[in-house]
Amino acid sequence: MLEFKNVQLEAVPHELSFVARLGEVTAIRGERGSGKTSVVNAILGRAPVVSGFVTIDGELVTVGSAPFFRKTVSYVPQDVRLAVSRLSVVVDEMLAIAASQGRGCAKAAVAAEMATLGITEDVLRTDVRSLDGRLVRLVLAALGSAIGGSIFLLDEPVDRPDTVMSSFLRRQAERGRCVVVTESGDYVDCDKTIMI
Repeated sequence: MLEFKNVQLEAVPHELSFVARLGEVTAIRGERGSGKTSVVNAILGRAPVVSGFVTIDGELVTVGSAPFFRKTVSYVPQDVRLAVSRLSVVVDEMLAIAASQGRGCAKAAVAAEMATLGITEDVLRTDVRSLDGRLVRLVLAALGSAIGGSIFLLDEPVDRPDTVMSSFLRRQAERGRCVVVTESGDYVDCDKTIMI
């Protein structure tokens, strides 16, 4: 369970209080520039909380404790500017990081998750510059799913209604994960909406 209790962040004009539970999809919605990514950074322990607190399973998340909690979180960033030519490089690097955290995962698991999204492995060998941004985000979501963790955090994974991503996120929740997604519109099916 992820909880925000009377949390004030520098980039968000009002306090936030909410609980995101295992088995649910929670959407944090607001206009561009409203502070959604700051909320994500607070969950990851990368942004200081001015007041209030953020907890995961009742334990306080701070900048100091964040490395421990990151082991329970799979994170897909909003702005994916890849400095690599192929997605296979990103997948290999993320799998190595997960393994160093004791969260071993095989490349075959990533391929299986990609297949559930209708994506073939040849995409990993395609020049990134020729790929649609949506496709890149779907591959990274598949990677995050395969790596696991009780919290699945996706920052702006879609910029328009997307039934494929909605179904994918619903399956993640049904697997018992706490799914938290930020978005600027009503794009994915969710159980709970937090407006910023």
